[in-house]
Amino acid sequence: LTERCRQILDEHYDSIGHQRQKASGGLRIRKPDPSTLAKPGETFLSSDVITGILSESKLALKRCEALSASTDVASNAAKIFDVVLENLCGVYMEYAVDMALANLPSSEPKSRPDIVLFQTIEQASQQFNLLEKHVLDCLVPLVSSSTAHAQCLRKKKAAIDQLEQKLDEGLDKALNSIVGWAKRILSDEQKKADFKPEDSASVPLSSKACLVVCTFLEEQRQVLFNCVDGKNRMMVMMELGTRFHRTIIDHLQQFTFNGLGGMTAICDVNEYRRAVKKFDIPLLNNLFQVLHSLCNLFIQTPSHLKQVCGEEPLSLLDRSVVLTFLQLRADYKSSKLAKQFSV
Repeated sequence: LTERCRQILDEHYDSIGHQRQKASGGLRIRKPDPSTLAKPGETFLSSDVITGILSESKLALKRCEALSASTDVASNAAKIFDVVLENLCGVYMEYAVDMALANLPSSEPKSRPDIVLFQTIEQASQQFNLLEKHVLDCLVPLVSSSTAHAQCLRKKKAAIDQLEQKLDEGLDKALNSIVGWAKRILSDEQKKADFKPEDSASVPLSSKACLVVCTFLEEQRQVLFNCVDGKNRMMVMMELGTRFHRTIIDHLQQFTFNGLGGMTAICDVNEYRRAVKKFDIPLLNNLFQVLHSLCNLFIQTPSHLKQVCGEEPLSLLDRSVVLTFLQLRADYKSSKLAKQFSV
């Protein structure tokens, strides 16, 4: 079985033109070298590998049941499972995860990030499910009446948990990269004149920076929706949405807004809100609704500001947050708003 697993893995790496690094004297793989990538987007995972190894395992377990003494069936089945677990999780899947992590873009990418990790997560999840089914269908019937049952399940859980922990850590870095690229777009594309135009006849529209960011964000949303499912998807989208919300707030606070520029800011926030609404997380909708209300302060007449600030949702916010946005108004000093909102 060990030899067949090794053969299947070798055939897999040969088929994608990849030379897998090995530690001398065994199968354990060293830290991967990103330069050995066969081609962009390669995940190093394949349904052929998982089905091949599990098929070999199924045959081995059948031989075990037929040829072992009744008292040895469980212990021999557990040994077979150790081989399968080592090759699937300890060699094949761990290597794929390590390669995806090694090729993650930085949190401040200089070019549009292409994150292979998302496809790795999708394929790994599918292959975890196949392994779980194999355990239930083929292994458990042979070990269920012995102590080997609990030992096998514990080893399987530990192996999968270790891989999932790596994937989670990588996912956190990947989200940082997405947000980092959004920041880069905003920094490169947003102009001061977007929010403080001199032409009073210009028609307020969403800024170019906003539209480019929203297009990028939607592309990432689609990828994440395809690659991450269930509760994990909800947590990932929540995390990405809150980081993006913080990014937009920090970005807006770098500018000064006149009336027309305030309308552009509102148009931008409406676009951000529409983009994030597709995340299907109610709390994120609320966050961007509050941000919309804060940007509404840019277009109110000075005499009307106190009334607006006294209404929900602004009245529920910390006073310092509201004051921070008021200070972004171009007329903050000339309209003596500091005096109007002093304690």
